[in-house]
Amino acid sequence: LVPQAIMGVAAVWLLYAAVRRVSGPGAGLLAGAVLAATPVAALIFRFNNPDALLVLLLVAAAYCVQRACEKDASRWWLVAAGVAVGFGFLAKMLQAFLVLPAFAAAYLVAGHRTLWRRIGDLFIAGTAVVVSAGWYLALVELWPESSRPYIGGSQQIGRASCRERV
Repeated sequence: LVPQAIMGVAAVWLLYAAVRRVSGPGAGLLAGAVLAATPVAALIFRFNNPDALLVLLLVAAAYCVQRACEKDASRWWLVAAGVAVGFGFLAKMLQAFLVLPAFAAAYLVAGHRTLWRRIGDLFIAGTAVVVSAGWYLALVELWPESSRPYIGGSQQIGRASCRERV
């Protein structure tokens, strides 16, 4: 369970860093303490499940979106947020995508570029989400079904194996 505990500490630290950039160290400490003391978060980081990784990746994505909204920020911050959300999809599927409308709205409203440049940056970030989330799905679909291992802990027997059993 050490990896989950480390992910919890990293999520608290990233949240502290994000809030401190905007509101100061006191608010950062309060935000980190609230995350650490939330019963659900404390429970998530004590068990071997993908929720800990999802929380860490989404907090990292939120930090990257915040950095992308700063003046003279690189568009790579938004791409990094897209990659983090894409990896969150690999950890816990569609739950990771729940934050995408809020992230896009935050960047559209608070970004310091022209509107068309922000829209273009969001398109590039969306491409990063698709590539970072889709590579594994494409690999699974392109792998020959006859030699495909169990995917995602599935106990389902492949179609070829079903025909052989009958």
